[in-house]
Amino acid sequence: MDINTKGDVVLISNIKLEYFNNKTKAIKEINLNNAYPEIITNPPYFVTFISDSDIAIYSNNKLIILDTENWKIKDVIYEIPENIIGLTGLNDGSILVNLYAYKGE
Repeated sequence: MDINTKGDVVLISNIKLEYFNNKTKAIKEINLNNAYPEIITNPPYFVTFISDSDIAIYSNNKLIILDTENWKIKDVIYEIPENIIGLTGLNDGSILVNLYAYKGE
């Protein structure tokens, strides 16, 4: 889950994205498998705002950049490591990718 500077909220649960527009008070629900089957395929999913109108979704070693005004894919970044445990959108539009690295005995 993430909140942008306008108070919009985005949440991803299993394969469903929920977006709350704070200005209109409207809730949009998108089944990611149905809406973007060629790009978004398998969990885990992580989501973060990277600007007031763009979100980044991690799925299946890819980052998908979506425009929340028209719900079109703006970009797909391939070959993202599979050990992601979270995403954080930063104020400058960049994305901090949180990785898990197990260092055993």
